[in-house]
Amino acid sequence: MLRWLADKLTRGWHVLIILACAFGIAMFFRLGKGFYELASNPDGDQSPWLWWLLFGGAVVFAVGLFVEAARRVRIIMAPRDAG
Repeated sequence: MLRWLADKLTRGWHVLIILACAFGIAMFFRLGKGFYELASNPDGDQSPWLWWLLFGGAVVFAVGLFVEAARRVRIIMAPRDAG
């Protein structure tokens, strides 16, 4: 049961990472502006929502990498059957 849940969570992290990357690429290229320009209001004040979105994407990416690395280390370090 726990192994099934770990597999689902790691796949879920991969989906979130792919979606975050696709969203960032679409915003950067499709709208034709840089992230800094998108985060600025016409009067020059920065809008924090985009920076929080980018920060959240970076956190999701980092946690996903950590979860994947921990999963791989657990598989490598698992005791082998003595049979």
